[in-house]
Amino acid sequence: MSKKVETSIHLANGGNHSPANYRVHKKMLYPHPYKNGRMFHIVFTGSEYRLVYRQAVDRLCKKLRTNGMPCRWKACYERDKFKRFHMHLFILIEADEFNPETIIHYRKGHWFTEMLAELGVGFKVAPPQDPMHQVAGKQVNYAYVPKKACAKLDDCLVWISYLTKVRSKAGVEGQVYTGSTNREGKKSSLPSAALPAEKEEITSEPVQNDSQPLQGNSKSSEWAGIKITPEPHQSLFNASETHSNDKGNDLKLTTAQNYLATLYENAVDAGMDIDAMRLYLLEQGVRRTPLS
Repeated sequence: MSKKVETSIHLANGGNHSPANYRVHKKMLYPHPYKNGRMFHIVFTGSEYRLVYRQAVDRLCKKLRTNGMPCRWKACYERDKFKRFHMHLFILIEADEFNPETIIHYRKGHWFTEMLAELGVGFKVAPPQDPMHQVAGKQVNYAYVPKKACAKLDDCLVWISYLTKVRSKAGVEGQVYTGSTNREGKKSSLPSAALPAEKEEITSEPVQNDSQPLQGNSKSSEWAGIKITPEPHQSLFNASETHSNDKGNDLKLTTAQNYLATLYENAVDAGMDIDAMRLYLLEQGVRRTPLS
């Protein structure tokens, strides 16, 4: 059994919540394939739904890649009294030819702020605190991640341990950790913008639930082991919940909508082809109830 590693950040925040995920996070940085890898820490707030934060990350990554900046990322969900449900994102970006800060910035009216405003999400870029990451004596919003072992790389490996601190994890139900898988080793003649989006790597602590595995024939083998929750009671469609975003707008969602959103999110997390699933269900005689 490997020894539990705790960084200075872990020790200052209740310990290491997940040694397994910390090992995964470190592998994103060392080794990495970028000539000029820059890591940003972005905190997303304002939503109670993982799907909304996932949309923000997916749109950001697509924008970066379309503009010639490959990237990989790891993230965690947390809940506390002040930020409520929120996401911490550590994203490593290739900055050899283009500057990521032409996209990630606070300027109003530009793509990043407008995209997040559309989703009702607030954000903060949290820069590295150690002076070794300064450029020309000034603090910058990113850390340069060297490809070879050195003090600066060591500090980056400590910095990303913020994702696995114990503090603020207790209030999170379900999935805590998520991130992209790495595709840089797969060569393609297509430009990066034409490649399919990276599959998400779901790394979660075990969660107790009453769900049952999906059963089926060979056509559904790609869905083997995926969990589905029991059918919702009719009362779910009459109940409602109210959530507020950072702008103070109340978002009224029925409990049924929340239930369906959770099913959809679980399917996306599992890398399932939603359209193929619909066609398979039709083949099995499971059809959508017509709208009245």
